[in-house]
Amino acid sequence: MVRRLGGNSKPGREILKTSLHLVDEYHTANEVRQDVVRQERPMITWKPPARDQYKVNVDGVVFKHRKKAGIGVVIRDKNGVVIAALSKSINDPLEAAEVEAKAMKTGVLFTRDVGIREAVFEGDLLIICKALQREGEAFSSTHNVLAVTLEQALGFRSSYFSHVKRQGNVPPHLLAQYVKEVENYVVWLEECPNFLEHACAQDLFVVSHS
Repeated sequence: MVRRLGGNSKPGREILKTSLHLVDEYHTANEVRQDVVRQERPMITWKPPARDQYKVNVDGVVFKHRKKAGIGVVIRDKNGVVIAALSKSINDPLEAAEVEAKAMKTGVLFTRDVGIREAVFEGDLLIICKALQREGEAFSSTHNVLAVTLEQALGFRSSYFSHVKRQGNVPPHLLAQYVKEVENYVVWLEECPNFLEHACAQDLFVVSHS
């Protein structure tokens, strides 16, 4: 037999009811707190280009254990439709900034070859984007590649470079990772690779609900 000392005891049902009420209050308070956090941290996502332009997102990935790197490029129109995509392998042990610089150059050349002349080129490494915007200095190892990139961009009727955080640059990252499956490069024209469909659809979903 359990003996309780001091105070007035409460029936078991009442204790359970009070406990459940406190749990509900706790969960409600945490839900409100999480909603506030979500409001303070808006989702970063891909944004469509202007009416007559195309958005070219690029990314580079380094595979140190394989001593190689991968480049991903995806071209989309104002409706988010994939016009072309590229996965390209680089068999050199480059640093991250060097791969990102090569990714931008590859994006410009690939877009030119597709026949597009009005484009926004977007990557997620700020130092490279700032250098291409002529607002900063990049690493010396990337100077030549960036110079060629800027020179090639002059062949477009309109072009500029922009920066997006990694959360808004998922499709080209997946394309860069895909080079594990290829030896040289793979191109998709007027079609979206199967492994890219979900990420592109997610971009459109967030844009349509923002």
